[in-house]
Amino acid sequence: MTVDQRYDGRILYRCRHRGQGCKIPRRPSPVLADAALKGMQLVGHDGDLKRAIERELDRTRRPPESVVPERLLTLTNCLHDDAN
Repeated sequence: MTVDQRYDGRILYRCRHRGQGCKIPRRPSPVLADAALKGMQLVGHDGDLKRAIERELDRTRRPPESVVPERLLTLTNCLHDDAN
């Protein structure tokens, strides 16, 4: 998304691929705000949509990487060797 400002001061948002095959027109910020509000209302009232979003988010989330003790030991040995 890129931002354009018109001569009259209005701000328009457009796809960064506009002109490279993207057919989505520029949108003024009030239109985007209305669309976002309607989307939030839909998510708030549609249980099936909520569950579908949660499934997709769960599918893409990764658990945080934990420190592998072997790596920690290697790091400790390197630090110890550097100190001597």
